[in-house]
Amino acid sequence: MDWIIETVYSSTHWLYKVIYSNKIFFIDYWTFNHIWSGAFVYIILRVKRIQKIWLVLILLLFAYEIIEILFRIFALNLFKPEIIKDQINDIIFGLLGGVLCHYLLKFREGKSWNKFHLRYPLTSFLTAGTISYLYVGFSGSGNDYVPEYSGFLKISMFVFLWIALYYLLQIYELFLFKKQGELKAAALSSVIFLPIFFLIILLMNALSQSGAASSLSVFQEIIYNKGKITETALFLFLPAISIIVYKSFRNLIGQAKE
Repeated sequence: MDWIIETVYSSTHWLYKVIYSNKIFFIDYWTFNHIWSGAFVYIILRVKRIQKIWLVLILLLFAYEIIEILFRIFALNLFKPEIIKDQINDIIFGLLGGVLCHYLLKFREGKSWNKFHLRYPLTSFLTAGTISYLYVGFSGSGNDYVPEYSGFLKISMFVFLWIALYYLLQIYELFLFKKQGELKAAALSSVIFLPIFFLIILLMNALSQSGAASSLSVFQEIIYNKGKITETALFLFLPAISIIVYKSFRNLIGQAKE
């Protein structure tokens, strides 16, 4: 049990960094998780055609906070103790996620993107942001290739990767529109994305305070370092993972708006 607690805590410690705090609001990186979770739960409730959806959403968000408290009561220190205003804000921001999702679905229904030659741009945008956030946070945003990333570089990595993943998904949809087939569209878009992804890592390396390494040395770190099999696999399979998550989101959002 101890190693589970240690693994969870070590993987999520970065989420506790405080971004803003006053007498009313307490915002850390967990806040974005709660916004996303609220939006995701709202979509599930829409898919299940739940009545009184806002009441159910609030009750689920409240129940989650109760579960966190129970974890601490039973000495399962998976999460750091929270102050009361943080727990209240978690519920408020979770509800905000649901509200944002509600209006995004309305916007998606009423907007024609054909003239811009875009396919499911909002779904692509949300999927790319989600994958980029998880990659930057939980993989150390390239720390295995470039040590000592600053806060600025983490945000830069997040934004650049978000944009790159967005266009990966748009290119994937473009190949599908051109009748290339699922596997071929995924393969072609991945081949285009991976060099861009490598250039982003190289750029972060060049901007880091640790000094720029050569492109060859960074490439060798990613591909040839046997001690980093997980990182190498994540680098190579990130396009496929993103496309799978995107297709799941697309189908789920499609059901939610029916």
